[in-house]
Amino acid sequence: MPLTLNELARLEELAALSLPIAQKELVLDQLNAFFHYVERISAIDTREVPALTHPIAVFEEVFLQLQEDIPQEGLALASLQANAPAFIQNYFVVPKVVD
Repeated sequence: MPLTLNELARLEELAALSLPIAQKELVLDQLNAFFHYVERISAIDTREVPALTHPIAVFEEVFLQLQEDIPQEGLALASLQANAPAFIQNYFVVPKVVD
């Protein structure tokens, strides 16, 4: 189902964007083309395709180089506070992002 101008307006609001009226149709067409492409890809039957851990795993065996998980001291609170723009009672103070 294609995206409508009302839905695009809602996306603008959520993303705190303001598209010029002249660009809204173009952006709407581009988003709808993208969603159509995703629908086409989603329709492909991939049940017989093995999962990959790495893109080159199709061509050669990939060995993951994982480090041993060793507990260690974290950063000192004072050094974290020194780099933070605002810090109250051991909490970072950040601007509100979501309404």
